[in-house]
Amino acid sequence: MNFVSGAPRALLVALSVAAAAPAFAGGRAPDAAQALVAADATDRIIVRLRDVAAADPDRRIAEIASRIGERAQRLRGMSGNNHVLALPGRVSRAEARAIAQRLARDPSVAYAEPDLRMVPQRVPNDSLYQYQWDLFEPAGGINLPAAWDRTVGSSGIVVAVVDTGVVAHADLAGRLVAGYDFISSTTASNDGNGRDADASDPGDYGCNNASSSWHGTHVAGTIGAASNNGSGVAGINWVSKIQPIRALGKCGGYTSDIVDGMRWAAGIPVAGVPNNPTPARVINLSLGGEGNCGTTFQNAINDINARGSVVVVAAGNSSVNVATTAPANCNGVIAVAATTRNGGHASYSNYGTGITIAAPGGGNGGAILSTLNGGSTTPAGDTYASYQGTSMATPHVAGVVSLMLSVNPSLTPAQVTSILKSTARAFPAGTGDDCATTTCGAGIVDAAAAVAAAAPVTPPVDTGSGRVNFALASLGASATASSTYSDYYYPARAAINGDRRGMGWSTGAEAGWNDATGSAHPDWLQVDFGTTRSIAEIDVYTLQDNYTSPQEPTEGMTFAQYGILDFEVQYWTGSAWQTISGGSVTGNNKVWRKFTFTPISARQIRVLVLNAAGGYSRIVEVEAYGAAQGSNVALQSNGGTVVASSTHSTAFPASGANNGDRRGLNWMYGGGWNDGTQGSWPDVLQVNFNGSKNVTEIDVFTLQDAYGNPQEPTETMTFSQYGITDFEVQYWNGSAWATVPGGSVVGNDRVWRRFTFQAITTNSIRVVVTGALAGYSRIAEIEAYAVP
Repeated sequence: MNFVSGAPRALLVALSVAAAAPAFAGGRAPDAAQALVAADATDRIIVRLRDVAAADPDRRIAEIASRIGERAQRLRGMSGNNHVLALPGRVSRAEARAIAQRLARDPSVAYAEPDLRMVPQRVPNDSLYQYQWDLFEPAGGINLPAAWDRTVGSSGIVVAVVDTGVVAHADLAGRLVAGYDFISSTTASNDGNGRDADASDPGDYGCNNASSSWHGTHVAGTIGAASNNGSGVAGINWVSKIQPIRALGKCGGYTSDIVDGMRWAAGIPVAGVPNNPTPARVINLSLGGEGNCGTTFQNAINDINARGSVVVVAAGNSSVNVATTAPANCNGVIAVAATTRNGGHASYSNYGTGITIAAPGGGNGGAILSTLNGGSTTPAGDTYASYQGTSMATPHVAGVVSLMLSVNPSLTPAQVTSILKSTARAFPAGTGDDCATTTCGAGIVDAAAAVAAAAPVTPPVDTGSGRVNFALASLGASATASSTYSDYYYPARAAINGDRRGMGWSTGAEAGWNDATGSAHPDWLQVDFGTTRSIAEIDVYTLQDNYTSPQEPTEGMTFAQYGILDFEVQYWTGSAWQTISGGSVTGNNKVWRKFTFTPISARQIRVLVLNAAGGYSRIVEVEAYGAAQGSNVALQSNGGTVVASSTHSTAFPASGANNGDRRGLNWMYGGGWNDGTQGSWPDVLQVNFNGSKNVTEIDVFTLQDAYGNPQEPTETMTFSQYGITDFEVQYWNGSAWATVPGGSVVGNDRVWRRFTFQAITTNSIRVVVTGALAGYSRIAEIEAYAVP
């Protein structure tokens, strides 16, 4: 089968070259509304005391902070009888929330919350950005600026464009990695030869006297044109590189060439072609042809998905059911339909239940502006042009997927698809040709929502035990109830705010939940974790008798006046509510009831109240914990020892990498390991355990750029100066070193890399570094978690 790029009416679409459009003559994009978004860290907390007229607030606040073990001081007063506390250093948002929650538990504190930093929403300064409606307009755009506030891409992600190749363009300079030309026919190639390492586009002119389309160049610009450089257009991803795979020439391309290009892009060896040194996590296919999904395509997609790469395919431009168009009708792909500037169905776009999602492709007065070339046959000068088609819609989705993987490279293709669909924006009505989920997929891709949902969550923990409380609202949980006495004073959400005491119940300060049907039962309070969790413990806290001055609950604390008496603790099985083991309670008089059980998988739990003192159901807090994480067996204090292939000096000992400090404090003074062979690899850092362990997780922390003032690492923290880029995480299987699942890393730019897997029994692990910035291998910490 011969395929063409997925543009309407065969290969080309409406062309509008920038040189012929005075509106594109270098005008600077207008400033966008500067919506405020929270930054990632803060060094301040906002606190309000219950006694707003308290004398000497400096002393009072210092005393409160000391009681929870925080070195904080009052910085100043502010409006609304609030006070600003200064912490000794910047902490993450999660840490700030935890500190605020501990402060709020003090009886003299009305409330406390992080003093979050706000920044202008990121908007690029590219001169033609104002014409890229598809990126930012609310009706038909993809909500990209808010996604850029989270990430503009990662150097560890590569996006392959299997297309006509990419011609040199100033707005793509520095944005490509080496690709390959897979066109085997010299007749179709237009470059005088067959397959070779030159993936540049010589032009696809000559098919029925057609001019060159520069189709791959247009697609590449949408995904990753150089951005925020004051000229041209902005790409969706500013950092991740594009890999041109040339498989379409004159009159399109053969399935055999396209499939070989797809496989090679994913890092799968192809006979007669050197292996790909930079495999792509995202493969864009703005191409298609009539017919069923053939076995050759399907097998390739299966293999590519198994490698962890995501395949994004144009639905096609024949205005027919996508079931008749390959490879969009294959399993395991993200099939993209096109919408217009007002969010309606593009008249040319294929449709049907096989569509995954929609994205801007042009129509209704707007097309997609991107990079192009001015040559009608062979390359000439740089231009910009507006095209329309599902070929143009597809790179919008591929670009968003690359941002998702930038914040969470551990996502599988199935998880990527699920997130895209669950976060898609609903189709607007009244467009003149409205989309529906049966015709255009789950909705219009929402970049900001998809990236936010893709980001790995660092679970908040119970600071007393180190366990994860999945029921916290700060983790993404939500709460609903059968009824609510007052959504303002006693809402369901107040029962998952982290306060076990019910502080502020007497003043209606959202201290817990109170139902609205006095003396009528049953009542219920339900918690949705937002995703399926493995739960091994649920804790229910009811109202204390002394609710005006509640104390930190103990398991022996009783009530006589307001608590819940008879209730069941249940979880949703997927089809019915099931009471947990030991979860039926009658005649209760305990403020705190703890239920532990064999781990269950659930997304929702609830407390079903059958009777309560005082007539009303009152719940102060519900907590749900996962099974306790195994201990870090790499720690020196747990018997772990470390050896290395070489050491720079006694200032950088191997023992600095298992001392329990992830940040690399006191770097150059024992705070981490630095090898002794500059510019020479491999280097090895090995941890020996105190006996054989069942390891399920290994975490590797490399050196932060700001090593003189390092912060607590997060899984999205990146480096650009000193970290390890290429490495393998291995374990000793008793006779040889084996790489843990997912343990081969290339092009890393993350300070913290986490590897989880089924339990492996071993007495030693090691990190084998084969590439690092600034010539040396530097590791701040290695952790290894084991289960009994």
